[in-house]
Parts: sequence; C-alpha cells; structure tokens
Amino acid sequence: MIHVYVNYPNPRASAHSDASCSRIQQAHKENQRVVEVTRANLGRELDRAESEYRFGSTHDLNDLWMKIDLGDTEFEHAVAQHVLVLLGRRYRPFSNVKLERHC
Repeated sequence: MIHVYVNYPNPRASAHSDASCSRIQQAHKENQRVVEVTRANLGRELDRAESEYRFGSTHDLNDLWMKIDLGDTEFEHAVAQHVLVLLGRRYRPFSNVKLERHC
C-alpha cells in the first residue's frame, strides 16, 4: 500500500510506501480528505477523480490523501500518476505534476 499526498495551491504529489513515514503522520488535520483505493473500487475512484474530486485554495479543498492498496507497489504508483493526469485535465496546476517517491 502507498499513501499519496496531493497538494493544490503548490501543485505537487508525493508517494509514501513506508507506513511509519513522518509525513504520513502529519496527515491528520481536522476533516482531512482521505480516499481509499482498492481493487474493489478502483474503477469508481478513477471516475470520481475525473469528475468529482474538487480542489481550491481553501482549507477544506487544498489537499487530499489517497491510500492506494492494489497489492503491487508499481501498479499503485502508476494509478496515482494516472489520477494526477485526470486531475490535470480539470485543474491546470496539476497538468505537469509528476509523482515524487518520498519513501
């Protein structure tokens, strides 16, 4: 499983494979948006990324954490990068964001 942080005002995305990573531990702001992606809901979440995930410069819309658990780390990274491509179609700041592998 990987944890992916997506930030909008300063467009960037980072992937974290180490569950004890301190950056993941910082993800607990009040009302933090977290999306869980599994084999069972992968198609639905890709559809939602394409049309429903919202971003803005407000506290509740400026970032998102994704927990992607598909049983294959490389596939999980590919899915995360594809989500960024989908977001880039609707939010120009994401159009050139590449997924950074933090740990």
